[in-house]
Amino acid sequence: MRRKDVHFNFGDFVNCLRIAIVPGHYEQQRIDATIGFCKKYNFSNVMLFINAEEYNRGHMTAEEARPWVACIKRAKSALEENGISVSLNPWMEIGHLDRGRTLKEGQDFQTMVDLNGKAASMVACPLDPNWQGYFREFYTYLLKEIEPEIVWIEDDFRFHNHGDLEYGGCFCPIHMREYNGRLGTDYTREEFVEKVFAQGKASKERICWLDTQRESMNKTAGFFGEIVREASPNTKVGLMSSTAAKHCSEGRDWRAVHKGLSGTGIKIDRIHLPCYIECGGKEYYTQFNSTSMIVRAFLEDDVLVYPELENAAFSPFCKSPRFLRFQLESSIPLVISGMTYDIFDFTGNGPIEAFGYGQEIRNLYPYMRAVQKLGLQFSRMRGMVLPVSEKACYYKEDVRTWQELHPDEFDFAGLVGGLGLNYCLRADKGIKDAFVALTGDASSAFDDEELARLFAENFVFADGKTVLLLQERGLLRLIGARQAEMLKSDTGRQSYEQLDVEIMQGCAINGWRASAQAKAGDYVRIEYENSENLKVYTRLYDHCEEYVGKGVVAGKTFAVWPYVLHGQQYEQYNLMRRAVLSDILFACEKIQVISAEEGVFPYLFETDGQYVLILVNATVDSFADIRFKVKGVDFTGISLLDRRTGRAEKAKFSRQGAEVKIDQAFEYLSTHTLLLNK
Repeated sequence: MRRKDVHFNFGDFVNCLRIAIVPGHYEQQRIDATIGFCKKYNFSNVMLFINAEEYNRGHMTAEEARPWVACIKRAKSALEENGISVSLNPWMEIGHLDRGRTLKEGQDFQTMVDLNGKAASMVACPLDPNWQGYFREFYTYLLKEIEPEIVWIEDDFRFHNHGDLEYGGCFCPIHMREYNGRLGTDYTREEFVEKVFAQGKASKERICWLDTQRESMNKTAGFFGEIVREASPNTKVGLMSSTAAKHCSEGRDWRAVHKGLSGTGIKIDRIHLPCYIECGGKEYYTQFNSTSMIVRAFLEDDVLVYPELENAAFSPFCKSPRFLRFQLESSIPLVISGMTYDIFDFTGNGPIEAFGYGQEIRNLYPYMRAVQKLGLQFSRMRGMVLPVSEKACYYKEDVRTWQELHPDEFDFAGLVGGLGLNYCLRADKGIKDAFVALTGDASSAFDDEELARLFAENFVFADGKTVLLLQERGLLRLIGARQAEMLKSDTGRQSYEQLDVEIMQGCAINGWRASAQAKAGDYVRIEYENSENLKVYTRLYDHCEEYVGKGVVAGKTFAVWPYVLHGQQYEQYNLMRRAVLSDILFACEKIQVISAEEGVFPYLFETDGQYVLILVNATVDSFADIRFKVKGVDFTGISLLDRRTGRAEKAKFSRQGAEVKIDQAFEYLSTHTLLLNK
């Protein structure tokens, strides 16, 4: 009988072990090992697989599921007897990828079709009523039998990344009828695809394509939520999501999706962490800021976040315990309520203590729990404001392939964080009295009146792409400019950029030069109306040392960074450029934190009683102390959360002007959480 007093504790930090127990294969041994591992290493929830990876049966039937259901029920009973709650992870809804699986007899489903007309052999189109009928019946069976605490919707709930299908959207007969019905046309798939990816501004066909995908996901989320509420009313629904850019490219409406899944209940999201196989700390964390943090910005504060810490290939060779620990604690800026761990393989070997993962997770548990108890809210992050929009792909121009829909402005979070500057993300337009960074196509989310108000009510930092978009809309007056032209990189027009003023922030080198070629990005040469009112930080020159044009400039209410920042432009990670940006930031009367080192990412949160500063060392260097500069933050004392006990301990620090130094070592690939007492 089910232990009624064993429940998922949404008020505490919850470690969730995601694991497969295979029926009939050392079944009791695996159950016992899982219980022992959870009790030893502070896991209070187990997420059990069915129909996953190596044992995936395609669209599984109830008959195929019965031995798995019986096994899960036995495991659930034993786990709950030991105070461990159980969640369920049916590994697919529409299907991740075919892997040779096909539809079974009687499964007359419309499968997904890519833009080239290739049809999946198993992956279903979510609009197909035949699949919907099957899914309702099968999911109802699972939920009524198991009654899990949480049922997790897999990240195959998407229109991209379906194996052999080319990325992006469904073009099956059902969807083609939908597109044509909305447009009042009779396009063939080939004709429609050509217009979706036509050059220039988004065509009505592309907007229809994005709208249809957006509404398809909303409708399917509501369908899932309805099934769960009818079959197992006490079960919560968790969403496993992928990267921000991919979901943005299919028009995802995050609020509507979560409302459809949860109804009026608790909203849960497993945000993807962009690293299945260990990589460099800076590489990982740059991607974390450009993907995971963007997804968090699209979620409301009341969404509980349990990120995905996955170890593909499942061995310490692919991910060391040390790196796993870094992923766990560096997820703190997402404002997490726990973590899901997919760290042991899907084949049913159970938890393997020899990997060393459990020890690292247990050691960090008091610290992670203490941070969670601070009650941070993502909406109360402070710093440079980066506007982002979940509809960014509606504004992209000259898109020839699905992949080119990737919003460049998402990447700027990785750049600015990597330079050691704190930022915050805003998915709304009501921004006032802030330092606002407009990069990529971010300005396209604002109409002309909204843009004018943004410039009037804030200090606006604009990159080269933003300047070109302002020119296209006749709004160059917002930066006091007459005209702008883009000079492609590596064409011999510009070669290097030179610092031509003295700056106070960062180490200064007379006549400092940085490359303006290759990975600096395309340069935008701008003619300003009144140059005498500008502070010209840098100028660009060609390979013969001939002057080409102005570089970084700052006016009273704006600054221009004259590069088109497409993807990660690694020449922008330059100490000269970091120093210039720091100087511009410190000239404004805004809240700002700048870490002493590149690769140490700062995040500032405000609570009712204090500021909380989270520092993430993504470098391979350890530092003898913690150092940063801070402006606009009043505090009288600093406490640090001890990373072993979670206790807040007063820190010994010194402050000279903006510079703060704390006598505390800062280990490589680790974090510190500082409480700045108001």
